[in-house]
Amino acid sequence: MKKTIYLSIIFLILLITIFLIFFAGFIKISDKRIFYIGSKEKALKEFFEKEKYEIINDYKNKYKDDYLYYFVKDIVQSDYPYLNLKEKKYDFDWKDLSDFYIDKIKNTDNEDKKMYLLNEMISFLNDSNIKIDSNHDNFYNLTLPIKLKEFGNDIKIETYNIHAIEFQDNIQIGDTLLKIDDIPIDEIIQEISSKTYYGKVKNGKDLILKKIFNLYNFYIKDEKYDSSTLTLKDSEQNEYTISQKYNPNDIYFKNNSFMINEYAYNSTKNNFEIFDKDIGYLKIGSFEDENFEKFIQNIELERTKGLIIDIRGNSEKSNEKNMFLLLSKFMNTNDEFLYKRIKNSEFLHIFGRNSNDYPNDIEFNGEFYPDIKLNYEPSNNKYDNPVILIIDNINYNSSDLFIYYFKNNSIGKVIGRNTIMNIGKTFDIKFDDIILKFPYLMYLNHYKEILEEYEIKPDIYIPYTDNEVRGEDIIYETSFNLILASIEQK
Repeated sequence: MKKTIYLSIIFLILLITIFLIFFAGFIKISDKRIFYIGSKEKALKEFFEKEKYEIINDYKNKYKDDYLYYFVKDIVQSDYPYLNLKEKKYDFDWKDLSDFYIDKIKNTDNEDKKMYLLNEMISFLNDSNIKIDSNHDNFYNLTLPIKLKEFGNDIKIETYNIHAIEFQDNIQIGDTLLKIDDIPIDEIIQEISSKTYYGKVKNGKDLILKKIFNLYNFYIKDEKYDSSTLTLKDSEQNEYTISQKYNPNDIYFKNNSFMINEYAYNSTKNNFEIFDKDIGYLKIGSFEDENFEKFIQNIELERTKGLIIDIRGNSEKSNEKNMFLLLSKFMNTNDEFLYKRIKNSEFLHIFGRNSNDYPNDIEFNGEFYPDIKLNYEPSNNKYDNPVILIIDNINYNSSDLFIYYFKNNSIGKVIGRNTIMNIGKTFDIKFDDIILKFPYLMYLNHYKEILEEYEIKPDIYIPYTDNEVRGEDIIYETSFNLILASIEQK
């Protein structure tokens, strides 16, 4: 009897041991060890959800209603992959900059104003991939559809948007802005500089001019209002005034870049047409279209003698697969390649696990994971007719990568305006009624040089003109004539 009991106990211990070997274990995460039974992935998910809750709760307990602002300050400081690059390029120290805005936020009672200040703090990173989505009143984000630039001692109109509202006929590119609501423009710039961090950085005036009407609304007018009266001077030194209505920022800007043509600059649709002389026109408004692969497969490039690819306004999220699918139509070699480098931290694992392609590997060794080479399958039937690529300053993420490959492999001519590469992937960090979109990786060329902030200059630069602003697509017309000439010469 005793022997039977003894054998039963041994058998039970053996079964438990076998069960633990195959169905249980320990996971080491930083200085923590997690015992789990059953699904390892489920245990990890539960662990990270608990950690996420505890981190946010700690911020709430420590900073009360201002916890979000401190959270953003800290996660940028510790885990934003481009921080060193941005600090050097734009001459700021994030700790000093964020402390400056946190002080302003703490001394502000209005929640909408707090959110405005938080967004202004983030804007110094010049990265469209890090942003706040919220339901807060955005009346402080009102602006006028005019882009200004300093020429010598004057502030002149570089371009304007006539598609959203009607301007008086006398406004022209190159006119000088003298006053806003009878306040001299120099006084406005000086006051904004004194009230913001723009006055502390070397390119502060340029940054102010990019959003001067919005800053004027917030820091000087400080109220909801409909319009401003502008005093301008034309090329013949004649002064005139116009009264213009304010509208939300996103009517005139897309990811912080100015739009002047509703179709070419704001369309997210993909389209293919064949025009006169067998010239193909391929509009790529988004690489994120769920039917992108089918769309590309149905393009009849063989019917064209030349092709215009219009990628203006394409600033959707990164989709490497679809970008390479299009690129493969024009390349039969994989010599030019890129890498992506993913930021590695326990903090990002807690908030980013299972988001896009953030790694599930939980070994926290080193600041970044090993670089990942981006490969694609070159085409066996490369398109060999003349190609022109139209670009602008509203290209981000996958469209920037496409432009980089296109230009560096000399696939064809690039026409349009300079674009500064702004590429990354993000995951969402969710709070009560707010979502922080946070980037976690960077892209590098085959020399391992960071591509963020890399300027791509077109082969043919097309300046803004009043004809274009008023409806004529100068860039497309130039491209059509050039592709026609290339076909005739072939």
